Amino acid sequence: MRVLIVGEGPNDEAVLRTLVSRVLGEKVEVTFRKVSESVQTTRLKGEGSEKRAVAWIREAQRANFSALVLVIDNDNQNDRVTQLDRAQTSGVASTPRALGVAVESIEAWILADDQAFSQAAEVKPENFPVSPEKLSKAKLKPLVDHLLTQSKSSRSSDFYSDVVQMMRTDIVAKKCPLGFAPFYARLNELALSQ
Repeated sequence: MRVLIVGEGPNDEAVLRTLVSRVLGEKVEVTFRKVSESVQTTRLKGEGSEKRAVAWIREAQRANFSALVLVIDNDNQNDRVTQLDRAQTSGVASTPRALGVAVESIEAWILADDQAFSQAAEVKPENFPVSPEKLSKAKLKPLVDHLLTQSKSSRSSDFYSDVVQMMRTDIVAKKCPLGFAPFYARLNELALSQ
């Protein structure tokens, strides 16, 4: 199975590659591209994020990928979840997909399971947010950095991958019901459709 993963940067890539591997299996061939890369959006209907997601769906189909996994940060744009929901159900292409929005950023998912974070950081940091999706993006990344000052780890792609490898997805889904829960359900649907 060839999967195109689209995200915002190296930490998103680490999170998504690890989740895809956990859910779809180790034998998945993955290609990562940044959501900001140029894709054909002319003559497409919809708003900004929806239009861009549909363009990535078409690109995945054009390049003969078996599936598309795309996650963007919410960035305080409250309509992004709705826009990606519309793109998810769009009939524009037959490519199976799991689209999602990290509310407010992928760091919310990293902070949601304090046990996984603590194991990856090899320390028991304190003051984990109860509802990480309620924190602004401007607070999430510095909070991850602050919690990591108590450990030998740094906010790197390898650290993010380690957290995701150990995370209890049911806990993350409960603490991140707006972003992670629907995305993870879609990723599991992809696994069932293989």
